[in-house]
Amino acid sequence: MGEEYLAVLKLLEQGKITVDDAERLFDCIKNENNKKNDIDINQKLKKFATSVENLGKTVAGFTRDTFENAKPKLKKVTKISIEKTSEAMHILANKLEGMSENFCEKSDICNDSANNTEKNAKDDLKNNEEQSIQKNNSIKK
Repeated sequence: MGEEYLAVLKLLEQGKITVDDAERLFDCIKNENNKKNDIDINQKLKKFATSVENLGKTVAGFTRDTFENAKPKLKKVTKISIEKTSEAMHILANKLEGMSENFCEKSDICNDSANNTEKNAKDDLKNNEEQSIQKNNSIKK
């Protein structure tokens, strides 16, 4: 029991206050303690809110730093991927060209339209390769 309660009981024991007076004093002491608790709770809530805000800032900073550190690596991986795809397309085009030549040598089917189709396919592959190189160069920047 707090000092305030003991002081009221002592006054009651000495006959200086009545039981009703003691009850009213106890209620006042209780209300005053509740106000102090409310202030403590509000202060704790404010402190907690500040901690949460600081945590949010820390997480945001960590996320930003992580993303910034990953950018160069992502660019490098993208560049390598484009280069490897371009190389694969070039190899495929060469193999298809060789297969087409072998087929035409062994067959009487080849004519001008087949040659035109083959030329168009080569041109398309070359254009795709050039576009990949251009994209790769833009990523480097």
